[in-house]
Amino acid sequence: MKNILNDIVIGEGYIGKFIKKKFNIKKSCNSKNFKIIQNKKFNYIYLAAPGSKRYLANRYPKKDKKNIFQLISVLKKVKCKKIICLSTIDTYSNLNSFESSTIKKPALSSYGLNRLILTEFIKKKFKNYLIIKLPSLFGVNNKKGFFTDLLKYKKIKHYNSSTHLQWYYLPNLFKDIKNLNKIYSGASKVVNLVSEPISCSDINKKLKFNKIFLDKVDVIKYNIKTKLKKNKYFYLKKRILNYMKIDIKSANRDNILRKLN
Repeated sequence: MKNILNDIVIGEGYIGKFIKKKFNIKKSCNSKNFKIIQNKKFNYIYLAAPGSKRYLANRYPKKDKKNIFQLISVLKKVKCKKIICLSTIDTYSNLNSFESSTIKKPALSSYGLNRLILTEFIKKKFKNYLIIKLPSLFGVNNKKGFFTDLLKYKKIKHYNSSTHLQWYYLPNLFKDIKNLNKIYSGASKVVNLVSEPISCSDINKKLKFNKIFLDKVDVIKYNIKTKLKKNKYFYLKKRILNYMKIDIKSANRDNILRKLN
């Protein structure tokens, strides 16, 4: 193979942009041009594709699946020292799962199933991989999800107050990938990079938002765990709430600066 390159980020969305900046990676590509990486060899591939918009994947499952197989067709023609894939805990059919839990494909949403197809391909194709399964994200100007709804709206209509979600503070991703990559430098691994579950009502109360929940949607209770930590989670509830407080201060500061400008 020609053109031996260094690291590259596949995906230029929310996570992809963050990785490119924090890891100081010069090369990136997206779904419009990722065929340019075919027949090339890389050091590290950071896979932050396809897009993480769950509602779009579930609304247009055929289009989402087509995007997955287009990405797979490109990855088939690529070599690398190691691939680090940023995936999702929605690839588990049981919301009380560990990394080794059995997955029942018919029970998955289109979003989860299509991303499971991608991670299964990665396990077969690449000798050295790190698959990181993430829960709900916040931090660094995230513009979607429950935490963003709390910041924007007076009434919460898309989440039930009794729903339990798991969280990940994106600014920690640089540190966590470095640590995991060091620990499992010579071994392929799947890691659930998850927090202790927190109810939506608890977040609302502890962070003093005092928002009103319409509670017209179903209750969902995530409790994905990891075998890599004695307490089953990388981040406990108290720490996540502290990160949320930091993010609120940052969001308020940005809003003030925008108004001044």
